[in-house]
Amino acid sequence: MGKKRTRKMLKSKGIHSSVNHSVATAVRAEQKKSNGLNNLVSCWRDLKNPWVTIQNPNKEQTNRRFIKVRANDYFGSPKFVKE
Repeated sequence: MGKKRTRKMLKSKGIHSSVNHSVATAVRAEQKKSNGLNNLVSCWRDLKNPWVTIQNPNKEQTNRRFIKVRANDYFGSPKFVKE
């Protein structure tokens, strides 16, 4: 015996996006860059000393293209920054 229908028409499940996947990915990547940099600078100004990923200044180390350094070493001390 068949199952009784409870609706007149097919209802969408809402799983499909109306935005192109590559466009959504590009927008999300751009937001991550800007938000990440803003968060990093605000943490540095709050004297939290976060880690910063930069390009390795020593070109002899080809296995380490990027290195992590502390923000105080890279930007200097935030105590003396004038706003």
